[in-house]
Amino acid sequence: MSNPSSNPPHQALAPLKLSTQLAYGAGTVGVSMTGNILVFFVLFFFTDVAGLPPDKSALILMVGKVMDAISDPVVGWLSDHTTSRWGRRFPWMIFGVVPFALCFVAMWGI
Repeated sequence: MSNPSSNPPHQALAPLKLSTQLAYGAGTVGVSMTGNILVFFVLFFFTDVAGLPPDKSALILMVGKVMDAISDPVVGWLSDHTTSRWGRRFPWMIFGVVPFALCFVAMWGI
């Protein structure tokens, strides 16, 4: 068992500059924007614009969440086991942009 007093003290790091913080956050802007649109607008869109009954709208949202719960671990496994000259994640991000954008646009064209 390790003695807590024998561990070296942690050094305090300098706070990140605002430009560095913004650069880290900029990577999620696209996904966050589409995700927020879904969260705030999709139920209204289904019921008031597309004319779906609330129970069918809820079923669509539930099926989407179940599919998300199944696909996330699968995509994570695929990403973890990808080997390419660009790394593990970069090919998925680059080649996923166009299908993601097309699906997002098509989703609103019920």
